[in-house]
Amino acid sequence: MVQEQDAEIARLKAEMDVVYGERSESHIEVNRLEAKLVEQDAEIKRLQLEVKYRDVADDVAARELELEAKLAAVVQVMSTENVKLLRPEEVCERLSLPRTTIFRLIGSGELESLKVGKRRLVPSDAIDDYIRRKRQAQGAAG
Repeated sequence: MVQEQDAEIARLKAEMDVVYGERSESHIEVNRLEAKLVEQDAEIKRLQLEVKYRDVADDVAARELELEAKLAAVVQVMSTENVKLLRPEEVCERLSLPRTTIFRLIGSGELESLKVGKRRLVPSDAIDDYIRRKRQAQGAAG
């Protein structure tokens, strides 16, 4: 009977060792899964930040375009505020050219002009553009 009890105790110890071994393996697996879950959470947070960053970048880009358009409009207004419309006689004085030459330049499109009613007027910045083009042409030629 003692031998049977010893055998039963040995069998139960062996069974407990198996259970403890399985339990230990289960703990290892649980720890591995928890580590994987932490990695996945970190990846999700990284992706969320990336999406948020893209949204902010898109908002910034849209705002930049909007501001560039407003700036261009302001520059356009400012540049036209200082432009005067000159009569052909005034253009003759500024360029030291005869009236017929001024009308020839207007007719050929070399000098920009506007028709206001029956009058032909030249924007002051068109004279600057004409002079600039002439200088470039002469600089390139010689």
